[in-house]
Amino acid sequence: MVAIVKDVRATDPQFLNRVPVSGPSGAEESRPEITFTSKVGKTVQFEPLTESRLQELAGMYEEFEPKRVAQGLPPVGRERIIAWLRHLQTAGDNLIAVCEGRVIGHTMLCDMGRQTAEFAIFIHQDFRNQGIGLEFTRATLDLARARKFRRIWLSVEASNLYAIRIYRQMGFRPSGNAYPELEMEIYL
Repeated sequence: MVAIVKDVRATDPQFLNRVPVSGPSGAEESRPEITFTSKVGKTVQFEPLTESRLQELAGMYEEFEPKRVAQGLPPVGRERIIAWLRHLQTAGDNLIAVCEGRVIGHTMLCDMGRQTAEFAIFIHQDFRNQGIGLEFTRATLDLARARKFRRIWLSVEASNLYAIRIYRQMGFRPSGNAYPELEMEIYL
């Protein structure tokens, strides 16, 4: 059940103004988080990546499987993970997913200029196939709209049919290379 996210969008015209953000400056903003219930009944919150959660996110990536699956990401080793996350904090917007106090996911929008951003999402293996990726993608696209991006693109392993199905469901379409990674895009 994903009632809260969908109901808020349907009834609150200011929803986009309340999307939590941590922009290129890494500044924390006091916007409410987005909360929903996963397919298995767990409450999940989407919130900005803040300095206080950076180490927790690094811990998620240390446990992450499979390693280096998307263009060599996430990096291996805590120091490399921290350096990568610090770079991402300067490159765009970062959201995390939290369940029962534990960081279980991360999305990023990396500003590429010309109203275009690259999108990436990582969900801890213990929390996949619960509807979290779909709703996390939806919330991140809402953030992209609020940030006035017009085009969002991503790259996904061509063999990751589950992710491709979710991206298509959200409106992404193939835009370039198809093997070994499929490039997809959506115009907002």
